[in-house]
Parts: sequence; structure tokens; C-alpha cells
Amino acid sequence: MRASDLLRAEVVDETGHRLGTVHDLRVVRSSTSAPWQLQAVVVGATGVAHRLGYATGEVRGPAPLSRTAHRLARRSQVVAWSRVIAYGEGRITVRATDHLGPQ
Repeated sequence: MRASDLLRAEVVDETGHRLGTVHDLRVVRSSTSAPWQLQAVVVGATGVAHRLGYATGEVRGPAPLSRTAHRLARRSQVVAWSRVIAYGEGRITVRATDHLGPQ
């Protein structure tokens, strides 16, 4: 699987409810010699607020940018890769849950 296979994929839960489109990926690794692992996908209207750190409160200000970024963050969500049931052909299916995954 390549990152390009996941970006812009439609994400739905197992009941068929559409969550949005993948705009970004979160990857982690346990050490500098360990391989990168996919942790989550950022889904929704835009992933820019998550990429800049405004969604988690890690970044504050300047005030006009902060307000806009927080509004954008509410329109997107981080979906843990552990919730994925199936993926392929531009579609990712995840387990339905009230919890959205790691932020």
C-alpha cells in the first residue's frame, strides 16, 4: 500500500455513513531504525488545521488564524487506523464508534 492509494479515498463506517475524504496521514515509528507505521488518517473538509497543530491545542495564535483553524478542525476528524475494516479502490471502511480515535 502506498500513501497515494489512501489520500483522497472516501471513508465510510460499516453502516454506510460517509465520514469524508482522506486529506492527510499520521505515521509514527518507535525508533530511528524502526519502519514507519500508519497510525491514523485525517478525514473531513480539510486537514490543514490538524497538520498545523491547531486541532489539538498545541499551537495558539495569531488570533485571526487560530479562530479560522479551530473552525476548520471541527469539520475534520482523525480516524485511528486500528478502526479500519477494509480498504481499496478509493474507499476505506471503518468500524462505527462514537470515539474518533487519536487526536
